[in-house]
Amino acid sequence: MAKKSTIRISLECSYDQWWRYNVYVSAATFRDGDKVDYQSLTDTVYPLGNGSEVRLCPEGYNPQRPLTLEVEAAESLELFVYIIPNTMPVADSIAQSPPFSVRLKVKGAELSSREELLVNQWGGVSIHKTY
Repeated sequence: MAKKSTIRISLECSYDQWWRYNVYVSAATFRDGDKVDYQSLTDTVYPLGNGSEVRLCPEGYNPQRPLTLEVEAAESLELFVYIIPNTMPVADSIAQSPPFSVRLKVKGAELSSREELLVNQWGGVSIHKTY
């Protein structure tokens, strides 16, 4: 049996406070309108709370934080990415806490996409893409 072709989805970020965000990714592929595969990734650094507590970077946190998901290739891909703050910025000024970027890469099955997502430090980011 031949190996199935896959699409690899990855997120990379060099922001030094990337740990302040939880990441949720869902990917589904479709052929002739039918779902072929569905995969999801949840990367929770801290549970969501009321945001009043001061949190620090967790001990042993990997700043590279490799976030990768693979889904079986098909005619189309539907992708949802949610980056949600689990800890608010220490600074209370927008000017002191500008958006930062996260690199989204989608590669495989004749797809090759790379883009920068701008993440609001208070609200995070939500995206929905189809390929």
